[in-house]
Amino acid sequence: MKGKRTTRRKSQKKIVPPVRRACGTMAVHSRLLEQDPGFGQRLVNLEQLTARRMFAGLTHRAAGPTTIPVVVHVSTTQLMKIFQMPKLKAKFRD
Repeated sequence: MKGKRTTRRKSQKKIVPPVRRACGTMAVHSRLLEQDPGFGQRLVNLEQLTARRMFAGLTHRAAGPTTIPVVVHVSTTQLMKIFQMPKLKAKFRD
């Protein structure tokens, strides 16, 4: 319902999703470098340890593909706005 306004109490804030999501890794990395004096040195130590282990052949080599379990959280409210429920049921039916 584009353009429809709803009345909300002052305590309720309208949540507007970002138009384009971006990764915040570099922002957090920069913040940690600025706020935590030991972070940079710990990072260097970790990189050096990793390089030594790789050079010594102490890394684990998988025989085949590795499965990484992933959890995805989906808001059904948002899905209902995007899809109609019968289409969802048909699409995700086992």
